Amino acid sequence: MTLFVDTNIFLRFLTHDHEEQYKRCTSLLEKAKRGKVHLQTSALTMFEIIWTLESYYEEPKQSIIEKMTGLLSFPNITVEHRDVFLEAFVLWDGASVSFNDAFNAIWMQREEISSLYSYDRGFDRLGVQRLEP
Repeated sequence: MTLFVDTNIFLRFLTHDHEEQYKRCTSLLEKAKRGKVHLQTSALTMFEIIWTLESYYEEPKQSIIEKMTGLLSFPNITVEHRDVFLEAFVLWDGASVSFNDAFNAIWMQREEISSLYSYDRGFDRLGVQRLEP
């Protein structure tokens, strides 16, 4: 059986900010680790986690990368675009751009899209050909 996992479950686990919920979320992830349950989540959930860690919890970029990379390595958790996230974390770590821009640059590369329309000059630092309409 596969069950979807929402943002707040991962956040409770990663931030340990509500003790009882942290324990229950850890237990759920341990079940997945042991193969007792298969969990799945979306790319949107991952973006929400990153945004919340960055904006609400004010976590530094490196801490977010470490937490998210660890989360993506959990067994029996399927994450939409897992490989794109992992590559985007490497790109984000080495560039002064938003995570969204790093993710989109990696996604474009995989889709063999070399140019985009955007007013966001951050893409210029990523070697993506940026066009303005």
